[in-house]
Amino acid sequence: KRDTKDRATRGRDAYIIDTAIEFLEANAKKGKPLYMNVWGHITHFPVQPPKAFSDQFKDVVVDESKFNATMREKFQHCRELRGDIDEGMRNYLGDVWNMDAGIGRLLKKVDELGLRKNTIVVFSSDHGPAPVKLGGGRNEAPSRIDAARNMLGSPGIYRGGKHTQFEGGVRVPFIVRWPGHVPAGRVNESSVISFIDWLPTICKLTGTKNTAPNLDGENVSDIWLGANRTRTKPLFWRVGNVNARPAVRVGDWKYYQYNNKQTGPMLYNLAEDPGEKRNLVKKNPQVVRRLSNQINNWIATLPKEYTQPNKQKKKDKKKQ
Repeated sequence: KRDTKDRATRGRDAYIIDTAIEFLEANAKKGKPLYMNVWGHITHFPVQPPKAFSDQFKDVVVDESKFNATMREKFQHCRELRGDIDEGMRNYLGDVWNMDAGIGRLLKKVDELGLRKNTIVVFSSDHGPAPVKLGGGRNEAPSRIDAARNMLGSPGIYRGGKHTQFEGGVRVPFIVRWPGHVPAGRVNESSVISFIDWLPTICKLTGTKNTAPNLDGENVSDIWLGANRTRTKPLFWRVGNVNARPAVRVGDWKYYQYNNKQTGPMLYNLAEDPGEKRNLVKKNPQVVRRLSNQINNWIATLPKEYTQPNKQKKKDKKKQ
């Protein structure tokens, strides 16, 4: 059960880490393989860390000139909500510090139970940093506005964030620890992997046989273990609603099959332009046609309910 008093001092994920540790302790004694998926809530909205954690960053002062356009827009939204940017950043950093402390407790327990050498630990996220702006703006409840001001996670040099298909929304940390197998301290900035690769990769690493031959992802265990290569399957993204147009990445190319008046279709070479600033659609018509065809072929494989317009979807529901 969640302990609200405990949350105020140890943070909102304390009970999740406690439960994970209890699971580890109970199953380690059995001497059997185990799989555990631990989903913490930090740094999701609302960002309201215990004071002891945010106080660690009490001297932080934000220099807006060092941030990209995505972050400068966040700072502006923070001001529109009458927020203090420095205080918001201190709270966000405090939340991250709180998360780090929780993960540290979990990893310490793995080591104490003697599981370090034969346990694969992966840390990642489901999307990039969320925006500051709330749907109701200043009409939101005061407590929600206070928390929204603290949503100051940065995508670094990348464009966009949560709710977008830009790199700031889909490029996330992916850290693997497996002593004796995964090279410690190595950073791979060129190989592209995705959570869609999770199942085939875990099956390969654990020696699981008879897996389905038509999985959407691919086995990237060699990349986890230190290899550097180009993935063999394209990656597709589609966010928002059923009317949203997809994006695809193949090699260094990323193409957005957008048809709105504001942007239209977009093509970027991520090796040369990771911040997605230079739209190369007009200069590379052959690449656009090839990637657009791949998107269309992918859409054809999706369930009907996912591809039809919203209005048609509502009509079909009424008929049922």
